[in-house]
Amino acid sequence: SVQKSAVMMLAAIPLAGNADGISPPKLWTAAVMEACADSTKLINTFFPLAKNKVQSSQTGLEGSSVANQWLQSVTSCSMSQADRQESFYTRLNGLTSLLVYLLRMEGYDSRATTLFTNSSIPFDAICDTVELLLAFPTASESRYHGTRSRLRDVPVEDGLLSPNNVMNIANEIKVMGHAVFDVLISSTGPSVIFFGKRVMTLAVSSLWNSSSVPLRTVMDPISRGIDGKKKKRRWLHTSIILRTVSIRTLERAILAIGSNAVVVGHTDARINSRNSDAAIACRGIVLAAGSLLEQIGLSADLGRDKTYDSMYDED
Repeated sequence: SVQKSAVMMLAAIPLAGNADGISPPKLWTAAVMEACADSTKLINTFFPLAKNKVQSSQTGLEGSSVANQWLQSVTSCSMSQADRQESFYTRLNGLTSLLVYLLRMEGYDSRATTLFTNSSIPFDAICDTVELLLAFPTASESRYHGTRSRLRDVPVEDGLLSPNNVMNIANEIKVMGHAVFDVLISSTGPSVIFFGKRVMTLAVSSLWNSSSVPLRTVMDPISRGIDGKKKKRRWLHTSIILRTVSIRTLERAILAIGSNAVVVGHTDARINSRNSDAAIACRGIVLAAGSLLEQIGLSADLGRDKTYDSMYDED
């Protein structure tokens, strides 16, 4: 596609260097940081998830001048909500694809890869962007239920999109976050173990938010019992696609970090702490197993129903 070709070309720009003599690895890191800043600013402009919340790793970054000009033009012109939704989705999809291609070094030959051995991955900045993308469905649903029904087609405060429009694309945005997260884990290599706790926390939190209510109730009956009485019914987490990509991301994270963060003895005191690395990893494994068992059960029930129906089909 045209967008894919454009993204691949943008991802290869750091190879050319610049007139100031800045090395390609530094240009590559700057391009990754710029894509993260542009993604964060785009989300906060169209649908701010939290007031006055600034990503610490991206403080002081204004993003690219082209992205800022584009945001100004969209903000100043009169557009329908459908057009704004399409513009936001297309732009964000392009930025996340750019991050994926930059991290994969798509199209870079062996000579170029050797040049980038000393490049540094801005892990925290990328994780901040990933966290924003993964939290998008939950935040969108909260804003949707917190808005009166007659106002759900009106743009939110300090934003450009309405709750109804955002609900249409919320899950797809989370899938974008998983795409970036997966390639980040793969690209970081053995060094990802230094960010193990954050990686596991993001992966498990995403799977938790994508799990069914019965499974979460079994996992944490006390908090789910309290929350269930206060919160309105939600449905975005019922997406099987989101559960699938969440489980795959968790698998990738566990394989990258290693079994040392997962396997723990029964007498290890760390397992008693909900915030320990071992407890987070074990929680994720139980969630994944529960989700898979649920799906197997549903498939088995569906198979029995089809067998039962076929017995009474008319000739």
